[in-house]
Amino acid sequence: MQDPEKIPTTGKLVLTFTTDACEGKENFVPYLEHVQVVVTVNVTRRGDLDINMTSPTGTKSILLSHCTRDYYAKVGFDKWPFMTTHTWGEDAQGTWTLELGFVGCAPQKGVLKEWMLMLYGTQSAPYIDQVVWDHQSKLAMSKKEELEEELGEAMQGSLKSILGKD
Repeated sequence: MQDPEKIPTTGKLVLTFTTDACEGKENFVPYLEHVQVVVTVNVTRRGDLDINMTSPTGTKSILLSHCTRDYYAKVGFDKWPFMTTHTWGEDAQGTWTLELGFVGCAPQKGVLKEWMLMLYGTQSAPYIDQVVWDHQSKLAMSKKEELEEELGEAMQGSLKSILGKD
């Protein structure tokens, strides 16, 4: 359980979490399928709360944005799961950033009581058989990164065998 963190009236509460994605364990997650952030937060008006997340590779996801239907709701969120698939195919390892802040005219108050990052994925590349049509797409970038990693590993293995090192 974390200590409660005050969400500033102006600006943002920025929190980071670094993970190795369980590397070296049976449940290692090298390729993401979706990510959940489970939060417990108390706020004076939850319709004015924004929650955003940034992955280690820089992908930004809006988990919660200004909601006029919640304008008068004074109840926060209790162990509420927010999910994104925007990080699909990315490497889960690295530093994740969670940002909470208020939008709107009237000043608001809030406290993040707890949060938890949950990574869901697979050990094999989920996009391996897909054809890339747009070479600027996230799929193209992910495939390029994967191929560069494989090439680097193959080159290291070749050099070791040439030099006679294990």
